[in-house]
Amino acid sequence: MENTLCEMLENLNKEGTLALSSLTAAWDDASTFTTPFQDSSYQVSIKLRPHLPEFLEAVAKIYEIFVFSTAKQDYADQMLKVFGPHRKLIRHRFYQEDCLCSNGSYVKDLSVIERDLDRTVAVATSLQAFPYQMSNVIVVPKWQGDRQDKELLRLIPALQTISRAVDIRTEIERKHRS
Repeated sequence: MENTLCEMLENLNKEGTLALSSLTAAWDDASTFTTPFQDSSYQVSIKLRPHLPEFLEAVAKIYEIFVFSTAKQDYADQMLKVFGPHRKLIRHRFYQEDCLCSNGSYVKDLSVIERDLDRTVAVATSLQAFPYQMSNVIVVPKWQGDRQDKELLRLIPALQTISRAVDIRTEIERKHRS
């Protein structure tokens, strides 16, 4: 049975797990794309979290990688293009239309990926990102743009260890909630 890893890719200006995006920031090393929104077009700047390629390469060896976003598909797909050839390591994508609407907000439910939840890890900046499966979530600090950030590198050994557990949720609770 294969392990599943869900990564977070959030709406505009709410990222921080894998990337940051902005309509106003002028980062010197950012990629850009144009996206339509309510009869207008906007230039979006996006920066990838340091060590993202190494992270995706390492975890793709032991996990089936999914991206789950509350963003609309066209926007999320534009962001994923910036991942370059490493986006091919992401096997499935889930978007706003795959989320549940609760009290006017979109929330993610891992049951839509149709994988065993005892073999599924979600990486997010908040437990509330997956309110129905909090025991599957490893919380990482939100990336604020620090070029020296090594959080994704630190996460690799933890994901490798957790992948060998009978029930991933038990290991997450034991190692990441104490």
